[in-house]
Amino acid sequence: MSIAKRLVIWLTLSIALLWIGTAIFTRSVFVEEIDEMREDAIRNTAHRMMPLIVHMVAGGSETGSGSGIRDGSAPGSGLLLDEDAKFLVSGIDGAMAFMVRDRTGKPVLRSYDARDVQFPASLRPGLSHSRSALAYTLTDSASGLSLSVVEPDAHRREALAEATTALFGPLAMLVPIIIAVIYLLIRLATNPIRDLRRRISRGRPGDPRTLEDQTRAKELRPIARAVDQLMKRLDATLDYERNFSANAAHELRTPVAGALVQTQRLRQELDSESAVARVDAVEGALRQLADVTEKLLQVSRFESLPRTHDTREDLSQVVDLVVSETGNATGQTARISVDNRLGQDMMVALDPDIFAICLRNLIENAIRHGDPAGPITVTLAPDWTVHVVNEGPALDPRSLEALTQRFAQGDAAQSGHGLGLSIVDRLMKQSGGGLTILSPASGRRDGFEAILTLP
Repeated sequence: MSIAKRLVIWLTLSIALLWIGTAIFTRSVFVEEIDEMREDAIRNTAHRMMPLIVHMVAGGSETGSGSGIRDGSAPGSGLLLDEDAKFLVSGIDGAMAFMVRDRTGKPVLRSYDARDVQFPASLRPGLSHSRSALAYTLTDSASGLSLSVVEPDAHRREALAEATTALFGPLAMLVPIIIAVIYLLIRLATNPIRDLRRRISRGRPGDPRTLEDQTRAKELRPIARAVDQLMKRLDATLDYERNFSANAAHELRTPVAGALVQTQRLRQELDSESAVARVDAVEGALRQLADVTEKLLQVSRFESLPRTHDTREDLSQVVDLVVSETGNATGQTARISVDNRLGQDMMVALDPDIFAICLRNLIENAIRHGDPAGPITVTLAPDWTVHVVNEGPALDPRSLEALTQRFAQGDAAQSGHGLGLSIVDRLMKQSGGGLTILSPASGRRDGFEAILTLP
């Protein structure tokens, strides 16, 4: 899992847990506050109602306007004392019911909805809680009347449910938005990291600008500095290896050339056929050593070449030059032909030296391992690929797969050292192109075909 995904998950969970914790704390505070408000409201209501009820009940008793329980819901109940008292609690939407009892606990007056409410059996003054309601009882010592005001818990539960929904509901809708915002912020914040990665991938040997100088983010500068130091050490190591290969090849070239000259002179001076045959064998070995030396020089050269080439070059001229030089050097000019099917200049962002090394190795490989009398065709295809085709027996798939490895040969009986195709494959991959080898060749039952895919 990427760092960005882990950050999105961790930050989203952290925000969600923080939200839930805050919502739980807020709900608990809300519960305490609403309970205090209920107690204050029911207490204040009872104290406001008590003087009026004492006056009404005492007045009603003096005039003899009624007896028993007076109920505002019954028609012809006289003064409708309960409705007058109910007016006192209209400010809380009729959420409360009340009942007035005498000293013996006998009901004297009640509100019209008191039948549906359970009142406390005790006349002890103060607050009392039941499973379904909150009650407050107040007693008038002079008249002996007790007023019980009750508020059912249904309103409290409804208010708590609405508050809980308001606190936790938005979280479900905000989680996708939070994830999107966090992901966008992470993408914006990690832009310097992607810039650093691109600079590392585009770095070139000998570039005077260091990654540290090009990195603006303070947090990434230590990483850029460490990469700069690592690249310096790698450059030093590679320079040592390249210099060693180049020096060794140069040191070998002169004595090998001298040995070839001496061998040729020795052949002219010998009369014995057996001695001449032995001299020819020595000359062949020396030529092969000279060829290996040349390949080593190519390896040391392409290691020092830049991996990318910004400007486009016309490689069709390079094709003609390489074909001519290779044909003259090997004496096989008549066998090599060029078929330009591109119909235009081959403008490609590839170093001409790299392309020349690759094409020369493919042509030499065709000369060395193909049919000695068969033609060699270099084709510039319309899909911007270069095909080198030679005649010869088809290779089995296992041998074909191993040909791009160093020191691998398709036929041990043939001369060669197994470096040419590996050099081409490595050069093309490093330049953004590729090498494909086929046997039999395309559209044929035999032959060998090497295809350069240009970047």
